Amino acid sequence: MNKRTKKWLIGGAIGLAALFAAAFAIAVIIPHDSRVRLESYGKSESVLLDDKEYEQMIADKRSFLIMVNQPGCIRTDDMSTWFLEYPEEMQFKYYSMSWAHAKDTSLHNYVKYAPSLAVIKGGEVIAWLDADSEEDEKYFGDPEELKTWLKKYIIF
Repeated sequence: MNKRTKKWLIGGAIGLAALFAAAFAIAVIIPHDSRVRLESYGKSESVLLDDKEYEQMIADKRSFLIMVNQPGCIRTDDMSTWFLEYPEEMQFKYYSMSWAHAKDTSLHNYVKYAPSLAVIKGGEVIAWLDADSEEDEKYFGDPEELKTWLKKYIIF
């Protein structure tokens, strides 16, 4: 192998190493925002889904917030009211589905009780509130605690 070929090989190896180092820096060192951006229309709005519509949104790899509820559930009513009372910059579109529909979907792998909220990003559940969890209890009883939880997973 002549000197010229060696120089090309060494230069190529150095270039490739630099490319891998840059890719590593982007993927690991620079933090990524894993939160979800929801559709917003200036006022919080709930859109009712059934199990088939939910599964289609998952198949389409959509990102959204969904509330699983039971008819007449006071906690669900409270949360819906809180969403409307949040500041204008925190108004968002969210989806709601009855427990009767949710239990027949892939969401049931995460949400076992109603009421609950789940954050979906790219068709994957990234966070949810468990109505049967002592740890999550505070989010169901206090609009400011719920706001804090939402801000961890949603870009406002």
